[in-house]
Amino acid sequence: MGTNRSFVGINHDIRSNSGRYVQMPPWISGEPDNVWGKLAIPNPQANSSVGDVAQGYPHGTKFVDGDRTFFYAYTTVVYTANKANLCMFNISKSNTVTLGATAGVAGDTVIGILASTLDDDTTPDADYYAGGYFMPRTNPYSCYRVLKSTTYTGGRTSGDVDLTLDRGLIEAVTASQASCFLNRSEFKNIAQDWAGGSYGTYATSPGVTLIDPVASTWQWIQAWGPCYVVPYNEEIGTSGNFDCVTHIDGTIKVETRASGAFHQRVGNLINFATSSSTSSWFIRLQINK
Repeated sequence: MGTNRSFVGINHDIRSNSGRYVQMPPWISGEPDNVWGKLAIPNPQANSSVGDVAQGYPHGTKFVDGDRTFFYAYTTVVYTANKANLCMFNISKSNTVTLGATAGVAGDTVIGILASTLDDDTTPDADYYAGGYFMPRTNPYSCYRVLKSTTYTGGRTSGDVDLTLDRGLIEAVTASQASCFLNRSEFKNIAQDWAGGSYGTYATSPGVTLIDPVASTWQWIQAWGPCYVVPYNEEIGTSGNFDCVTHIDGTIKVETRASGAFHQRVGNLINFATSSSTSSWFIRLQINK
């Protein structure tokens, strides 16, 4: 893994080929060196029963195909039944953490957090949080991208995980400051939950799979633009209900605002619909552009 590369940025031109182009994400540690700067136009619907066993792009790479946007992500879990055209779920937990024994000084780009306060994984590998975000609980809080992270034994202080931030702290943070927030990248740990309902009950979706995803492989997920998504079996109901939301198994429902259920909104219907027609497969995804 390319963990020793210095932060120099990944500079490349945006060159559109028939309305299609690849955009590298900001550099982070832990990605293979040979995937940086790879601008080959991918096929998000290739390898429908395999996925990319070898990582082909940095996670979070964006692929724009006309009016559609895709992101490169790692599938960790696939529930027992495999199915394409479903919302995938980000199953990384949110962390409420405490700063380590070393106070953060304004301008610092490296801070430590107590590994014992992590909710997602108290014994993380190196760069487990690279690509994620950190918010210290000192006003102004700001929001910092994490470029690198150490193991739970690799920090400057025993028991700390050190985070390298993309910018220096704008405000000093006291040692042992509680209630700071840390999140992994939403593209590092996604799951399909078709016929399951265990992840989709609590997790949100970063995009839709167009292939049969396979656990422990890489794939492109669609996050914006026209897309076919498996619908939950229900009728649209009254007129004016066009907003589509995720169901617990990755299918989509048309939200009835009076129902009191507030699911994640993922887009809206595209086709003309009447109160007697069933939910359309064809929606305009509006998750992440």
